Amino acid sequence: VILVGTLTMLIVLYHSLEERRREMSILRAVGARPSAIFFLLIFESVFLSVSGILLAIAGVGGTSFFALPWIESQFGVQLPLTLLSLQEVIYLSFVMVFTLALSVVPGWRAYRNTLSDGLAIRL
Repeated sequence: VILVGTLTMLIVLYHSLEERRREMSILRAVGARPSAIFFLLIFESVFLSVSGILLAIAGVGGTSFFALPWIESQFGVQLPLTLLSLQEVIYLSFVMVFTLALSVVPGWRAYRNTLSDGLAIRL
């Protein structure tokens, strides 16, 4: 699941890079170095992953907090409200490592694009 999720993010970033070709060229035209664009794309993918992780933790925690009393009253099952386990932290670490590794692909592509590539008019 982690691999498929990060591969999906890679595909989305790669295709959005194709749509944002002009934006990258304009950034280069106003003085951004290729390395700055490279790290900008890596930052974007890491930001998306961290946001997703925090949103997921908040969603599961909030849902559990409000749903556990109802589950206990309806079904008689007591589920503990706990913090993240070590295994879950390891999974989240894998998500971050895969995200960082796979974000290099669109970042490298943006790094290689020349200034004239995105500013050229396509018919």
